[in-house]
Amino acid sequence: MINKYTKEEIYNKLGISHTWSDNKKRKFITDTFRRWNARSIVRNDEESLKEAKEMMEYCAAAMLLHKPKPHKRNYKKTITKKKRKTTKKKTKKSGDGEGYGGWFALFILFL
Repeated sequence: MINKYTKEEIYNKLGISHTWSDNKKRKFITDTFRRWNARSIVRNDEESLKEAKEMMEYCAAAMLLHKPKPHKRNYKKTITKKKRKTTKKKTKKSGDGEGYGGWFALFILFL
């Protein structure tokens, strides 16, 4: 989007001071945009709608001027190995019916 307004026009129209910090300017611009957006919804006459649209365009241009810089991403992705759950292995008990000895004893018993 090409900015059709100069920085001085935007500051004069919105009432932004050069001495404000960037954060204060951003907050003021978003608050102003919200105020004019609400007015555009409530009002019905064409003149006030045109004024609200113009002010929202000034706010949009100001938002582009004071867009926050992207933060530097200097992180490394580390891959960690997942720990496996250790489960106790079941041990076979003698005489519980499993294995050769248990079946053989039952076979002899019923003969």
